[in-house]
Amino acid sequence: MKRYYFLILTFLAGCAAPSVFEVPTAYQKSEAYPYVDKAWKALAAHEYDKAYQYADQCLSMYEGEARMLNTRCGELGTDKNHSGCALLNDVAQCVIIQAEVYFMETEYEAGQFKCQDIDDFYFNSYILDPKGWPWKPTEYCAERLKELDL
Repeated sequence: MKRYYFLILTFLAGCAAPSVFEVPTAYQKSEAYPYVDKAWKALAAHEYDKAYQYADQCLSMYEGEARMLNTRCGELGTDKNHSGCALLNDVAQCVIIQAEVYFMETEYEAGQFKCQDIDDFYFNSYILDPKGWPWKPTEYCAERLKELDL
């Protein structure tokens, strides 16, 4: 669990090398990925408004489709990095980014709401960090809320 938090801290602290943003070759990218990439980079640079806006653009275009994919991707079992699930995984990252923006701006209730969205609509998402380590947004949210005593 601590490695999930470490990943986010690395992005937030802005102390990651530029290569941190390279995508592992095993990672399946969706059409939403450019927004995810820009949002993570803005978050790392502490440009919270930009990070939120990039994530919001992604959600406004792909949220509905990603929510429908959640059930199908759950049926894939352990193969959640399957190319058919890439959109779900990328959209879930945008929700996580928005939650982190809220937490960084001490808007804890709004951040909790975003984490609840992960639990409700993206519970089958599965993400590889830039070094290839898998993590689940639902587990990350649970740990983050516990850490913040929320």
